Amino acid sequence: MKIYVAGASKERAMIADYMHRLREAGFEITHDWIVVMDQEKTPDNELSHEKAVEYARRDLDGVLQAELFWLMIPENQSLGAWVELGYAMARMAVIVSGDRTKSIFVHLSCDHFKTHEEAFEFIKSLCP
Repeated sequence: MKIYVAGASKERAMIADYMHRLREAGFEITHDWIVVMDQEKTPDNELSHEKAVEYARRDLDGVLQAELFWLMIPENQSLGAWVELGYAMARMAVIVSGDRTKSIFVHLSCDHFKTHEEAFEFIKSLCP
């Protein structure tokens, strides 16, 4: 099953761990934006216009290719994760985990889990 995992870039170490575990469980990550960020080594606000457009399109293409979208609700400020959530909501099943008081839109998800670990266990059960 193809999955896109969204979250805050400041929380990427934790998200990368969950992406790794999802791969081990048989999932295909449609776009690993963490690898791209780590290779760039430039803060988002210092990207050239061309690079910003390229990366934003790659993120949204990853959402588009997914069958399932998982938003790990950011504890830190994140604008991109919320844009990706909106993009995904009209297209596929959305699962969220974390503090749902951060946005009214997470209440529209198919499933909500209090913790990321609970969400991971549920998602893992979806892949044979």
